[in-house]
Amino acid sequence: MPFLRALYKKGFLFRKKLPAKVVSVGNISFGGTGKTPFVIYMASRFKAMGKRVVVLSRGYGSLKERGGGEVDPHIKNAWRIFGDEPCLIAEKTGVPVFVGKNRFFSGITAYRKYEPHLFILDDGFQHLSLHRDVDIVLIRDSLFLREPRISLRQADMVLEKGKDFHIVPEPLKEKPKRPIAFSG
Repeated sequence: MPFLRALYKKGFLFRKKLPAKVVSVGNISFGGTGKTPFVIYMASRFKAMGKRVVVLSRGYGSLKERGGGEVDPHIKNAWRIFGDEPCLIAEKTGVPVFVGKNRFFSGITAYRKYEPHLFILDDGFQHLSLHRDVDIVLIRDSLFLREPRISLRQADMVLEKGKDFHIVPEPLKEKPKRPIAFSG
């Protein structure tokens, strides 16, 4: 993944840009960092401030294969079609959630229907082909990593989940203006 990040950074690969701001919530580990509750929190807060928000998620199963679509958490077995996390986000927040492997296409589809002020890209840190205005990464030290900690330098904000406060990880010391927060 660091090699791909370098290709985007150097301009050899280009990111597609959606017609609204994009905030990515992701991680560098396999699960357990609290992404879904954090996306629910953010979407709810922005909605309460009067902002039109759409969440873009990768999705699961057959719907992903067909190109994606808007989550309807109230249909029978919706979690089998869309995935349990996108359904939970839609149900808890009341904001539109679109799933699909091509999140740019999902975003354009959502924009045509809702004209959101903001997209929240669920599990988007590794989705490099889409431009993000803000990259938030949630981490937890005890989990297996899907990419090296040095990738955290690419994040705008890092939230570390754990029981105690932790020292800022070494790779982050090179970019001191990055906000770091801790949660229990």
